[in-house]
Amino acid sequence: NTNMVIFSDHIPVLIRNVNLGGDTFSAAIVNAMNISKERADQFLTDVGLPLDHASHPAAQAAKFTLDTLALPEAQRLVNAAATMHLPALEQVVITGGCALIKNFPQYIGRALQLPASLGDPWNKIDYPAELKPTLDKIGPQLAVAIGLALKL
Repeated sequence: NTNMVIFSDHIPVLIRNVNLGGDTFSAAIVNAMNISKERADQFLTDVGLPLDHASHPAAQAAKFTLDTLALPEAQRLVNAAATMHLPALEQVVITGGCALIKNFPQYIGRALQLPASLGDPWNKIDYPAELKPTLDKIGPQLAVAIGLALKL
């Protein structure tokens, strides 16, 4: 799943859990290119979503998946915020496995015309600095679990 949180005045005002994970993108690439899931996962890491006109079949398959499944949900979230008469929307924060797809936050941000960033569930947790690269890779997928653990 992918989570999108819209902030206004430094407060999370709307949260949407989109039933879309990295496996959905991998499956689209597998079908488009007739390759293994492992190779498709590597394309998501290396190529990801296009920020300009992309001709790579993996990027096009990922873009189509995002445009048809995630962007309509994200736009509904922004539209709902508009009906709430909130101060200006500040940003969207993205967590979940899709957040790790190359260019995913930037692509969502452009489409919604909001700054977008990757959620960092470790920002309030002390840990040895040498663990940062590993924790950055797994953090977006563990955001909900880390948040629940912090509440205990």
